[in-house]
Amino acid sequence: MQMFKYYGLLAVRGIFTPNSIKGARAQNMKRVIGTVNRRFDKVTDRKDFMHYILATMESEKGMSRQEMNVNAFSFSIAGSESPATVLSGFTYYILTHPDIMERLVAEIRGAFHSVDHIQLADLNNLTYLNAVLLESMRIYPPVAITLPRVVPGDGEVIAGGFVPAGTTVGINHYACYHDAKNFHRPGEFLPERWLPETQNQHPYNQDNRNCLQPFSFGPRNCLGKNLAWAEMRLIATKLLLQFEMELDPSSRGWADDQKIFGFWVKPPLLVHLKPRD
Repeated sequence: MQMFKYYGLLAVRGIFTPNSIKGARAQNMKRVIGTVNRRFDKVTDRKDFMHYILATMESEKGMSRQEMNVNAFSFSIAGSESPATVLSGFTYYILTHPDIMERLVAEIRGAFHSVDHIQLADLNNLTYLNAVLLESMRIYPPVAITLPRVVPGDGEVIAGGFVPAGTTVGINHYACYHDAKNFHRPGEFLPERWLPETQNQHPYNQDNRNCLQPFSFGPRNCLGKNLAWAEMRLIATKLLLQFEMELDPSSRGWADDQKIFGFWVKPPLLVHLKPRD
């Protein structure tokens, strides 16, 4: 994209975009608009996102139908794709690390007797669950590529070199999180690196934990960040509280050799669920 912009070729970029990608995006947008239209025509007392948007539609700051469509497209990605990806990686890695699974289950089942006792605010206090989710986002980031930013003003010095204003810059998340300069044994699933009692001890005290920014950083970070965190904590807790889980043998190596087109192209992750006695 930066090369197209630099050489003034943005107008012809569509020529180089595969039809399969353009078609998939158009189909997804069509699906989202259809969902918005159905919700617009539906009378309900359920106070979802659209309830509050529609309530202010006639006000000065209300959204137009076009703005609703665009924002719904963003919500469908920010509030669904990211949690789905993280929870897929989370499930795979805990099921391939029995010791981690055992400790995580003990924490959750020790904190809640049933799903009726779960409160979102209480999930913030499950330190091991949060450590496992953070490690899941490190080893299998929801957006594994670069979330770009534009250099402002008169330019900036970045990593010792001057970068002109208007230049698109960014850091590749997967490369950053799998760099041994940033994390001890980066290819291994080690939630202990995020625990308060061990993160400042050898060998994790040299980890550059601040570089983990799976939802980006600053005022333009992911608009669904808090929603995603709530969903991930709640879904993980409810699953492990109610079910015994086992990875199907056919899904061994599930995380190996996946392709990335902005998001991971995830193959089916087959898991056996058995209700707790």
